[in-house]
Amino acid sequence: MKKNFMHKNGIASSWLGRLIFFLMTISFLGCVAAIPVVIYYEEEHKGFVVTVQLDKNADKVYQTALELIENPSKEALPDLIEVTNIKKDEKNLSVTFDATFKDGVHHDKVNVTAINANRAQFIAVADTPGDKKADESSALTIIRAVCNKMGVKYKVVKG
Repeated sequence: MKKNFMHKNGIASSWLGRLIFFLMTISFLGCVAAIPVVIYYEEEHKGFVVTVQLDKNADKVYQTALELIENPSKEALPDLIEVTNIKKDEKNLSVTFDATFKDGVHHDKVNVTAINANRAQFIAVADTPGDKKADESSALTIIRAVCNKMGVKYKVVKG
């Protein structure tokens, strides 16, 4: 006698129902995993604040940012002309520096905060001295460069 897929316990109790449920669950989880990290940037009075949460160790994020700031490459930071006045605070995982970009000099600060052992919040702030308003290049550029170097896929969202 043939067994009907829609017997008294419904389709979920049959092997086909379980297979469909399993495949839908895997499909959903795959979609969630494919969503990139979101980089938020917010325009301030004279500059920009950019923040991102990364599934990376805070010390590794800080060291990657510091390496890019101390030894910038044209490939990683194409608009950067020069970095001066680097001040490191390794205890607080922060760096302040002056960065000369095509649009002028920015006074920047990056800070990394450990959320847990494998998750970090990374903030970059760009400000310009004087009355000139900064574009988003320096703060956003440094965060993009760190994400690229660490192999993190991201999406930029203006707040």
